[in-house]
Amino acid sequence: MRHRVDPRLRRAHLKRTRPRPPIATGAATLAFVVAAAAAFALHWNRAQPAELEMAPAAAHVANHPMHEARDQHAAALLSDGRVLITGGVGYMHNKIPSSEIYKPSDGSWTATASMAVPRSGHTSTLLADGTVLVAGGFSATTGANAVELRSAERYMPTTNTWLPVPDMAGARALHSATLLKDGRVLVVGIAVNSLTSTAAELYEPKTNTWLLAASPRIPRIAHTATLLDDGRVLIVGGSGGGQPGYLTSAELYDPAHNSWSPAASTLAPHSQQVVVKLKDGKVLVVGGEGASQDAELYDPGRNLWSSAGTPLSGRRLHSGALLGDGRAVVVSGDTSQGATATTELYDPSSNRWLSGPELAYARIISTATSLPDGTVLVAGGRQGHGHDYDNGSMLNSAEIVSGK
Repeated sequence: MRHRVDPRLRRAHLKRTRPRPPIATGAATLAFVVAAAAAFALHWNRAQPAELEMAPAAAHVANHPMHEARDQHAAALLSDGRVLITGGVGYMHNKIPSSEIYKPSDGSWTATASMAVPRSGHTSTLLADGTVLVAGGFSATTGANAVELRSAERYMPTTNTWLPVPDMAGARALHSATLLKDGRVLVVGIAVNSLTSTAAELYEPKTNTWLLAASPRIPRIAHTATLLDDGRVLIVGGSGGGQPGYLTSAELYDPAHNSWSPAASTLAPHSQQVVVKLKDGKVLVVGGEGASQDAELYDPGRNLWSSAGTPLSGRRLHSGALLGDGRAVVVSGDTSQGATATTELYDPSSNRWLSGPELAYARIISTATSLPDGTVLVAGGRQGHGHDYDNGSMLNSAEIVSGK
């Protein structure tokens, strides 16, 4: 069964170009994270945007660019407040094994030990002991020949080393990895074109082992996973399960009983959406494939979805995170006009969207990480011309968004 995700996330051919800081160029067809069998057409929600209102926020370029331009990478906030960036697609559109760490106190980047396996579209999860689990993703092979990985590895910040981790039972990319309250990691997702019984696995850090978890009701990819305050995990949207298009279905994993139960369906279909858990425990879902200009809130206590207002722009291939003041920021992405440098702020107290600061660079497939001081680090991504990302440029720039 083929699952419908942006088909450009898998095409690539190589063509040499010279990198130009802070943009590293490598004109080539886009080796994004996913394959699709059917031709893709953009479907944008044509709802009229809300009245533009400027928010009291600012953005600035971090003091130093990353050492390597990349998109489709992963970011993890370390226990000491630094940010670990791993892998992705870099110069010449190759998967890269390199890693680097951002230090908020001086805005600097430090190159760290490289992973054993180059990968993109993987997950990166901070464990309770301060180490970081990296799992799955796409292999170093470029273009349509890229395959999902079963491999995983673990970064030790204190020694700047990577330790081997046994392979997962199933290969996967565009999956989710969620740290549970008991210290284990729930990994959910399947290979792009398969339906398997290994749609969910549990990693036990204490024994460095994987165990099969109960299978979700709908095997899926390109979904989101959020740890709720009560310890359950909310899985939302994506594509798969033998169903055409993008999913409205959601489900809940209960670690105490290793069981799944249905959650209320979203108001609109979402895939590769942004999800932000708010301070009150509700979950904000924004944009993505299927409903680019839809935003909705999930109330775990009532198992109910409600409208979170209408964002100012429809977005896909965007990123987002929580600011220290309790607002959510949605960053860049692909809009009806192409890649954008704009940001938007969601205010839970008024259920309204405000125009946020404009970044220095328009970008897609960046990461957005909440920092301990309440700001958000936006790192990497790719530029494009209109909707042409096949000849776009990787970015090594990093920018900070502040809610003050």
